[in-house]
Amino acid sequence: MNTGGSRLHSSRRSDAQAMAQGSLTVRAGAIASALLAVLAARSAAQSESDNLFTRGAQSYQRRDWNLAEPAFARYVRDFPQARHAADAVFYLAETRMQMGKYASARELFLRYLKDQGEAQQGTVVRARFRVGEASYLLQDLERAASELRTFRDAHPDDPLNAHALTYLGDLALSQSEWDEAQSCFEQSLREFPQSAKRTECEAGLRKAHTMRNAEISSSVPENLQLPPATDPQSSPNGDVPTYEPRCMAVRDLIRLGQPEEGLRQWEQLIDDRDRPSLAQEVAFRRELIEALQHHGYGRLAAREAARVALMEGER
Repeated sequence: MNTGGSRLHSSRRSDAQAMAQGSLTVRAGAIASALLAVLAARSAAQSESDNLFTRGAQSYQRRDWNLAEPAFARYVRDFPQARHAADAVFYLAETRMQMGKYASARELFLRYLKDQGEAQQGTVVRARFRVGEASYLLQDLERAASELRTFRDAHPDDPLNAHALTYLGDLALSQSEWDEAQSCFEQSLREFPQSAKRTECEAGLRKAHTMRNAEISSSVPENLQLPPATDPQSSPNGDVPTYEPRCMAVRDLIRLGQPEEGLRQWEQLIDDRDRPSLAQEVAFRRELIEALQHHGYGRLAAREAARVALMEGER
């Protein structure tokens, strides 16, 4: 038996295994080193992106737009796949809105909305509003109206509607749509009475009334008068007057923006010699109240309602 040869063979096999094991260890070490290098690079990149986003956020919170803008812009450009990429797009858009760069901001908000899909978090809602607001500030009027109405339809209860309704009212004013403007301003004041837009809405509402009445007054024929008094006519039940010539003339004066004149002429014609029955006069004054309310003369309607209440106390 050649024990020497066997020992030599066994020794060589052990040496081979040791060499192989050593080679694997070296390779494993090299791979581990490479992996650590990759992780370190990623960590460094992540650390850089996080630091950049933090700088942008801190500048944004201080309202230092000139520092916030380049930080967010660089993040969006250099780290499109980083974890704050979407937020960086949103806050870059917000920063540019504050800087008056409305066209660029609008495009960024649209990009953000496209990336977010059907998400409904607060920044998505705000971005939808900002798109319409940017169009409004760019005087892209038709587009602004469409985008702001889309926002209203999608988020009818959101407080940003105080602003959206104010913008829509102003857009209506620019198109001489007085009734639409009035409706928007009134809705904003009714639904959001404590809004920062309250003063602006009240001013817009006054302007809508003034412009509508001026436009209506320009179409009123000169020396428009009520027809002469005639004998009161009654409906078959004897309670509700028609007085059609005078009633129609009073309603025309209200419609044409001269309610005070219509009421004055009515009072002159209803003197002691031609006064209808109390029931007839109350019924007609109720018609006046309805017409005054319909055309936006709430103060005069309230005055007439108080008068009716006094008259009914006499019945």
